[in-house]
Amino acid sequence: MYYYAQQLNEYKEILKYPKKTEKKVLELLAKTKLFRDFMRKNSMLASLFRMPGDPNDPAYVASLAGLQTRAQVNSLIQTQIAAGGPNAQAQFQQNLQAAQSQLNELKDKILKAGGGSSNAEMPEGFKPNNQKTKSFLKRIELGTNIQSQKSTGFLPLTSDIGVVPGIN
Repeated sequence: MYYYAQQLNEYKEILKYPKKTEKKVLELLAKTKLFRDFMRKNSMLASLFRMPGDPNDPAYVASLAGLQTRAQVNSLIQTQIAAGGPNAQAQFQQNLQAAQSQLNELKDKILKAGGGSSNAEMPEGFKPNNQKTKSFLKRIELGTNIQSQKSTGFLPLTSDIGVVPGIN
């Protein structure tokens, strides 16, 4: 009952602020399958980058209209090679191998420079900050402080006791 009342109080507080209300509604809707499906099909991003989906979907079929298939591209290449003469196939293979070797050389240069590998050289003295991966609540550290001193007044001893929050 307590948690239900707390949830109702939270919703009442959220209703006072339209931005918070909108954020909470979207958060709750994002958990439902129907809303996710709707957004996947009808959002602005989905209209720009149509994801492969149901082949019976008219929007999906319309997005593929005018695009060439792999078989069409292969047949176009074959007709262009055939029109090139008797040595066209050999020339095409030679050009393709040269392009692949250049790509491999570029990949090797990138790997030698440290790109794409996880064991790249770190600057000397660099120590990663493991606190960056922790959430805020896990970085909070509590401490205590107890100080006692002799008194010259009515009490023989006075002590100060404190809790010290710290954030790493």
